Amino acid sequence: MEQVSNYSLLYKLAKRLFDLKVEDARLILAVKLTRLLGAIVYLFVGFMLLLCLLGFIAAAIGHLLCNVMPAVWAYLIIAAFYLVLLAVIILAKKTIIINPIARFISKLIVEDPTK
Repeated sequence: MEQVSNYSLLYKLAKRLFDLKVEDARLILAVKLTRLLGAIVYLFVGFMLLLCLLGFIAAAIGHLLCNVMPAVWAYLIIAAFYLVLLAVIILAKKTIIINPIARFISKLIVEDPTK
């Protein structure tokens, strides 16, 4: 009779441990998703502000260059600068874009749970 009681106690404790592990996994997932979505929103807002800044700087430089050359050439120089910038980003895609994202995701997933 006592052995049945020990087995039922062992079953209850194992079930409780499993339930706690599942709850812990849910909480860890919630924290990691929150950090990931926060980083995505942060980068999106920063990217939008950077685009606005680049637009205003390009317009200001275009107006300054219009004083020394025809407007068409001034804006073509700015467009050429953006093409060179795009080429640099495409050529250094792995270093500039892929590696930082992979490092962030791997740090987020493989993070030590005791921290």
